[in-house]
Amino acid sequence: MLPLNVLIVNPDYDRFAKKGLFGTRPNDLSLSAFQANPNTKALVKKILVLDDNQDILDMVEAVLNYENYEVECISDGSNFIAYAESVRPDLVLLDFRLSGKSGDELCRQIKSHPNLSHIPVVIFSAYLFNDADLKKLSCDAVIAKPFDINELVDKLTSLLQAV
Repeated sequence: MLPLNVLIVNPDYDRFAKKGLFGTRPNDLSLSAFQANPNTKALVKKILVLDDNQDILDMVEAVLNYENYEVECISDGSNFIAYAESVRPDLVLLDFRLSGKSGDELCRQIKSHPNLSHIPVVIFSAYLFNDADLKKLSCDAVIAKPFDINELVDKLTSLLQAV
């Protein structure tokens, strides 16, 4: 299997090491080889990620690729609905605070779109939400920032198993 090379500036090495993503402790700026996890299912699910923070996009893409998900990452949500229609993801992961439209506004557009409404939507947020806020957002789940990698993978895997 071909390695996926990812540049990581990583102050949280221990979280990655527990997931088995690094064999040895890298320097803070290092090129590390990630390989897809051979223990995951053969059917690949596609995840579309929208966040305006490139560091988060890079880390999420690396972690989800390791878990054998196909990942499409974008940092500009201006034509998001049209892009989502063309990509046809199995799950959408949105940042709550974006320049331009907010993640909750995009979530409502996805959930009201005839070709996209069936897709689970997860919102990243640095803000805490209660159950009432979740219902207002129309999303399927919220992941608090900063997030735990295991929580991210577990929550997305759970939602994708229901699809």
